Amino acid sequence: MPTTLGGVKCEHAATASWKKLMDSTLLQLKANPKQLSVTLLEASQKKWLEFQKFDLAFRASFYHIQYQGGTMTMAATAAHEKRQFRERTLYLLELLELFQEE
Repeated sequence: MPTTLGGVKCEHAATASWKKLMDSTLLQLKANPKQLSVTLLEASQKKWLEFQKFDLAFRASFYHIQYQGGTMTMAATAAHEKRQFRERTLYLLELLELFQEE
């Protein structure tokens, strides 16, 4: 029987996979310093992580109100975090693909 906690664990596992792929993609991008500014890439990633943290806190507070502090708050927050990392990773993968086409 599916549970909210089980769903949250699944979302966290998926988020970890997206984070791992994001880190790998960043390393590949940094290996091409002739095609991009590694310094700006690192600064961009640092600012994105900062934004991600505050955006997640904002969403968590929204979900807390929306779901009246119930267990769906955790599930919705975990799903949002996964979506954040998926979107950033896909963005970085697209950038990497552009460099590989050249």
